[in-house]
Amino acid sequence: MPEEKLEKIMHWELKIKDQILYFSDYAEVVEGNMVFLNINCESEEEIINIYEKLSEGGKIYMELQDTFWGAKFATLIDKYGINWSLNYQKTGE
Repeated sequence: MPEEKLEKIMHWELKIKDQILYFSDYAEVVEGNMVFLNINCESEEEIINIYEKLSEGGKIYMELQDTFWGAKFATLIDKYGINWSLNYQKTGE
């Protein structure tokens, strides 16, 4: 992790009833990327399906990949300019 990112928040969540808001100041903020919609997927098949559909005609920031926190994760912008993060938290597979 770069030294300048050590004081940043990578992931923070606020639960309100059945809803979760995610916050982060880890990434470089530029006009247009200040809000990401997040989908927590129930399966690997679901995240692959959603990733393929949302990335059609869009731009991928982070390819769908396994992460150090035990998930499959990706970030992208769809063809309509909406930012997305996708997460599938693996459960001891």
